[in-house]
Amino acid sequence: MRVGVFFQEFEPYHLGKDPGQLVVGLNEIGVTTELVSLRKQSLINYSELPIRAILPNEAHDIAYWRGSGFDVILAYTWLRPHCLWIPHILAAAGLPVIVKGDTDGRLNYPLHPMWDTYVGGLPGILSYLKIARRRMKRQLNVHQSIKDFVAHLEIASGAVVETPQALSNLAFTLATHDSSRLLEKIFVIPNPVISSVFSSASKARQIVAVGNWEMKFGDYYAKNTEVMCGSIGRFLIERPDFNAILIGNGTAFLTKLLSDLPTEVLNRIRIVGAIAHKAVLHLLGESRILFMPSISESFGIAASEALTLGCSLVGSPLESLQYMSQGGACGTLASNFSEDAYLGALLADALRWERGDYDPATIAKYWRNELDRKRIAGEFLSLFHEVQSSRR
Repeated sequence: MRVGVFFQEFEPYHLGKDPGQLVVGLNEIGVTTELVSLRKQSLINYSELPIRAILPNEAHDIAYWRGSGFDVILAYTWLRPHCLWIPHILAAAGLPVIVKGDTDGRLNYPLHPMWDTYVGGLPGILSYLKIARRRMKRQLNVHQSIKDFVAHLEIASGAVVETPQALSNLAFTLATHDSSRLLEKIFVIPNPVISSVFSSASKARQIVAVGNWEMKFGDYYAKNTEVMCGSIGRFLIERPDFNAILIGNGTAFLTKLLSDLPTEVLNRIRIVGAIAHKAVLHLLGESRILFMPSISESFGIAASEALTLGCSLVGSPLESLQYMSQGGACGTLASNFSEDAYLGALLADALRWERGDYDPATIAKYWRNELDRKRIAGEFLSLFHEVQSSRR
C-alpha cells in the first residue's frame, strides 16, 4: 500500500506535529508513505521526511492525482469550507480519501459565549441588543460550518477526529440536521507525539502556559490571553509556594497585562518568550501543571507533550481537553470560561498534587503509550484497509 498524507501548507516545524509524526510512524511500521505539500522555498532540499512537493495547478488536477501512484489519501481539511475542494478533486480521481478533522470545540457544544465577553460595560437595553446580535451571528456561523462539515462527509470515504468527545459532539450535530446516516464515516484516532523520555518523578510547584499570546497573532483570542494572566496572578496570590512560566510570543504584552500584580507575585512569574522545543520539554518535565484556558483548542501539541512528561492538565471544558484530562485522572477542567472558574480549577488541581492524587510517572507512562506514533499509525493502517475493502 502506498499512502499520501496531503497537508498543503506543510513547513519543516510541522515535523514534530501530527502530520509529520504520522508520516514517520507509517513508514516505521512498513507502509510506504509520502507527505504531499505545495512547493515552497522552505521545502527545497528538505530531507527529514519522504516528501512530494507539488505545484498548485497539480493539486487541483484530477489527472495528476489519478496517476500519483497512491492507494489512499489522508487529507488535512479540518472540515473547513475553504478546503472542500480537496476531497472533491481526490474523489473525482477515484482515490479513497479520508479527511482529517481538527475539532476544537467551536462546532456546537460547548460554545464559548463570546457575546458576553465584550458587553460588560453596556447598560440595560444596549447590552441586551448587543448580546442578541452576537448570538444570532454566532448561530449563522455555526449553521454554515455544519453544512460544510456534512459536505465533507458526503464526499469523503471517511473522516478522522481526535477524541470520543468530538465524535459525540459531531453525532449530536448530525442528528439535529437529519444526517445521522453519515455517522458511520467518522472514526476516532488521537494525534501522535514525538516520543519523550520521562526522567523525574519529582515535580516542582510550578505552572506552565504555552501559546502565541500577542494581540497581533490570531491565537490571542483563542488562547484567552487576558483571562490566562488574570487567573495565574490570582492563583499565585492564593498559593505563594507556586511559580509560573509563560512560554511563547508576546513577552512585552504579557508584561503589560501582569504589571499591576504585587512585586512579590511578579518575581514568581518567568516570561521566557518563544524558546527551542527542547527547552519547552525541559520546563514541562520539571513542572506540575500545564494551564490551557483556551476558548477553542484542538488536540494541542503542548498538552500532549505535557502529559507524556507527567504533568496534570488544567483547562477549558473543550472536547480535546475533556479527553486528555481523562475525567479527572490527569487533570482538572474549569466549569466554564471565566477567570473565577479557572482560578478554582487551578486551586483544586494544586490541592490534588498535595494530597498525592497524581503520580507523574503513571501519567507519563499511560500517555506515552496512548499517543505513540507507531500505535497511532497502526490504527490509521487498519482504517485504510477498511476503507479500501468497503469500495470493492
